[in-house]
Amino acid sequence: MDTAALFLVVVFVVSILILAGIVFAVKAAESRAAAKARAAAAEKGLKQFLYTKQQAATALGMSTGHLKELTRYGKITAVKDGRRMKFTSADLEAYVATLPSWGAPPAAEPRARRAEAA
Repeated sequence: MDTAALFLVVVFVVSILILAGIVFAVKAAESRAAAKARAAAAEKGLKQFLYTKQQAATALGMSTGHLKELTRYGKITAVKDGRRMKFTSADLEAYVATLPSWGAPPAAEPRARRAEAA
């Protein structure tokens, strides 16, 4: 490969890298702006009412497949928004309320000692 062709390849690769950096910076700025908007809404006390399947699964700490199974078996309810399954914040809170607690069970009353036979 002659030097002119090599130079063009290097210029092309560098320009691609520069464009990728610009795109990455723009996406990061958009992400920061969206995070600020969510934080501002949270400060104002605005609560998200409907959650997508992905958002609900993330909020509950499970996969979307497991969430779909729970919905299919009636463990958690969902609403239909067109063709999409959505979950209300009340549905998510109701499901969490049905989960067993990992806390210690209530302490049992101490047993009375048997009277020793004489």
